[in-house]
Amino acid sequence: MHIVKLHEIKIHISLFFSVGDERLVLHEKTFLSRLKSTILYEAEGGVQNIKWNAQFVAWASDIGVRVYDVNARCSLGLIKWNRNPE
Repeated sequence: MHIVKLHEIKIHISLFFSVGDERLVLHEKTFLSRLKSTILYEAEGGVQNIKWNAQFVAWASDIGVRVYDVNARCSLGLIKWNRNPE
């Protein structure tokens, strides 16, 4: 399992991501340093790359690229890879 600290927002809440077992998990340090975990992605193949910009997180997997809005706490969509049938 890999753990990556990607962002610390100004209201002193730290956001961490962990990747392992074909899952992407968002971990947040909240009030009194408690840890809240949210599964963002699982069972669609391994996560290959993660990028963060403002409140948006995008990650590439075996099936495509998915975008998540941390503030709204919702997935904005999936852009599937264009695979040519053989």
